[in-house]
Amino acid sequence: DNSELVFVIETCINCKDHVWNTRHDEAKYQEFFTKVSTAITSRIPNALTMRNQIPKSYLPYDLYCNLIPNDDENVPFFQQVARTGSFEVSYKGLLIFSKLQGGYWPNCELVAQKCEAIVRDEAEGRDVSVHLAGSSPNKGVKKMRKTKPTAPPQQPVKQFVEQDQPLRQAEPVQQQQQQQQQQPAQQQSEQQQQDETPIMLKKGTFIQPKPQVVEKMKSMTKETNENKIVKVGSHLKSS
Repeated sequence: DNSELVFVIETCINCKDHVWNTRHDEAKYQEFFTKVSTAITSRIPNALTMRNQIPKSYLPYDLYCNLIPNDDENVPFFQQVARTGSFEVSYKGLLIFSKLQGGYWPNCELVAQKCEAIVRDEAEGRDVSVHLAGSSPNKGVKKMRKTKPTAPPQQPVKQFVEQDQPLRQAEPVQQQQQQQQQQPAQQQSEQQQQDETPIMLKKGTFIQPKPQVVEKMKSMTKETNENKIVKVGSHLKSS
C-alpha cells in the first residue's frame, strides 16, 4: 500500500500575491519540489510525494493542522493551506526538513537520504528522531558574543566663571553713624541671650561658667532658701 510511504512536501504558492515584501520566486519552489521528489523516489522506488496535500490516513498527526475540510469520500486526501515561505518535508507527522525553521533551501540528496533512513529504521523498530529536522543545524544563525556592559558616556563638565561683583558704593555718613550706635545695643542683647542660655554638659565634662552666670545662680539660690525659711516659719506658727 503506497499510502504508507507518502512524503508530504508543503511549499509556498501564489508568491505573486506577496512578492512585494518577500521577493519569493514561485518557480524556485516548484524546481526544488521536483528535485526533492526525484531524489526521494530514486532511493525509495515505491514512495509517493504530495505537494500541499496529505492522505486522509495522516489526519491524526498533529503536524498537519493547516488543512481544508473535505467530507467527500471519493477524494482520498486533504488539501493544505501552504504557509508563506514554507518548504517542509514530512512523513507520517515526522518533520524531516523545514525551511521555515532553518531559513535555507534543502540539500536534495541529504533529504532523500534521511527519508530512506526513516523508512528503514521505522521498519526495524529503531529510533528515527536522529533523522528529523530538529537535529539539523540552523544555518545563518550566529552566536552572539557576550560583550561587557559599557559605562554611559560622561557629559562634559561645564566650567563656570564667577563674574566680578560690583563694588559697594560709599554709604552716607549718617547711615554709618546709626549703624555704629546700633552695634553696642545689638552686642548687649546677644550677650544677654548667651547668659540666659542653659549650659548643656556631657557626662565627664566640665565648663567654667561666666561670672555673670555665677552671680545670677547665687542670687536665685539665696531667694529660694529665703522662701523655704519663710514657709517653714509660717508653718511652725500655725502649728
